Amino acid sequence: MADASVLRGLWEDIEPGPMLLLDLRPPRAFHHDHVPGSVSTPYRLQGFGPSVAAFLSDRGGPPFALVSDNQIVLDAARQALQASGLTPAAAIVMRMAEWTEAGLPSVRVPDLSVDHLFTDREQFVVLDVREPYEWRSGVIPGALTLPMGTVPDESGQFDRGRRYAVVCAHGNRSQAVASFLAEQGFDVMNVAGGMMAWLQAGYPVQETAAP
Repeated sequence: MADASVLRGLWEDIEPGPMLLLDLRPPRAFHHDHVPGSVSTPYRLQGFGPSVAAFLSDRGGPPFALVSDNQIVLDAARQALQASGLTPAAAIVMRMAEWTEAGLPSVRVPDLSVDHLFTDREQFVVLDVREPYEWRSGVIPGALTLPMGTVPDESGQFDRGRRYAVVCAHGNRSQAVASFLAEQGFDVMNVAGGMMAWLQAGYPVQETAAP
């Protein structure tokens, strides 16, 4: 179990910058709940050290720390980085629950079921982040359609007074987009199961003029 004082010390190092916190967990776990400003760098057996080295080099070689919820993964990642000439300032095993229990902020994206969305759809702006060709099969009525890659540039036009429900085909791309929007301070949820779950539930769709 991570010591709360250690976690608070880590936050004091990374919150003002320039230290980066590299989160080794799988992307889905990261996008569901992560430390503000941290970077998703999921550990993999092949090429991890060189890819992180290139990433850090592109950013001027800032100091960095590692975090994972698995000691074996943390040790393997640290060894891979050391083989590439990189030494983390800290390497900590923790669960996000421990982070929040220490009174520290997190970026959390709750899941939203399609049943909840259908029942309370007036409470949400539905943001469909699929590609245009995917919209041809229909979109949730009233949804805002923006391909995933355009969201960062377009998000400045979003209404911060509204709640957003982000949807894609299966709920993976939408989780990444929802995580980005949550990091920017938006009230956002991820539609679990995506349009596949919406269609399987028999809920209505509207046609779109997407190319």
